Amino acid sequence: MMNPLALTLILVTASAIGASPAAAADTATPSRAESAAPTVVSGVKLSTLCSDCAVVSAQRSETREGEASAVGTVGGGVAGREIEKTVKKHEVWITTVTFKDGTTKTFEAASNPGLRAGDIVRIENGAPVRQ
Repeated sequence: MMNPLALTLILVTASAIGASPAAAADTATPSRAESAAPTVVSGVKLSTLCSDCAVVSAQRSETREGEASAVGTVGGGVAGREIEKTVKKHEVWITTVTFKDGTTKTFEAASNPGLRAGDIVRIENGAPVRQ
């Protein structure tokens, strides 16, 4: 139950800005649409997935800096360390999948898994694999 003073403040504020009191009282709770799990992802109805399947909802790659070793640090201080990190840059592929119940999980791979949004996958050996 809302504190009577807080409710009065909401109603006074709502009337001052021209909103109806009912609309002001409802602003504190999210709508059902905002809190509901998705039913369709990338054009695939989640209800049509098998129990251990998922749909790829996003696929992207990004470049990451490499890890500097002690050799880079000793060989040139901070500058050597930063040069080594730049030289060791590598690309990673990030895949986000959505399961039948609407939950999502993100996977990272060192090579391109060849997946696109909308692909149906199963998780095998800790990675999404197209079905």
